[in-house]
Amino acid sequence: PSLFQPARPPLRARSCAAQEPGGQEPGEPEAKGPLAEAKESWRRTRALVAAFSVPRIEEDDLPEAVALHKRLEQAKAGGSADVGELSRLTAQYYRASYERVVSRPAVKEGLP
Repeated sequence: PSLFQPARPPLRARSCAAQEPGGQEPGEPEAKGPLAEAKESWRRTRALVAAFSVPRIEEDDLPEAVALHKRLEQAKAGGSADVGELSRLTAQYYRASYERVVSRPAVKEGLP
C-alpha cells in the first residue's frame, strides 16, 4: 500500500435511517451477541433523543402553541402585551408540550 492507497478497503457506510429495528442493514441476517446488543441499545438511545425534539412554535400545531404564537405576533405587531396573559399562555404551552413528549412511546420505554 502507498500513502494514497489504503491497506484495507474502506468500511461500508451504514445508514441509520435504513437500518431495521435490530440494528442491521435490510437483508442482512439477524445478528446476535454483544455487538447486536450494543447496536440495539444505540438504536433505542437515538429514538429516545429524537422523541425529545419539539417543533418551532411557528410550526407547532398544538392548540396551546397556536394561541401563544398568535398572541406573541399580535404583541410584536404593536398590540398590547399583557404579561399575565403571556405568562398563562406560556405555561399552558409548556405543559402541553411536556405532555406530548412524555407520552411518546420511545420516552415511556426509555426512561426509568
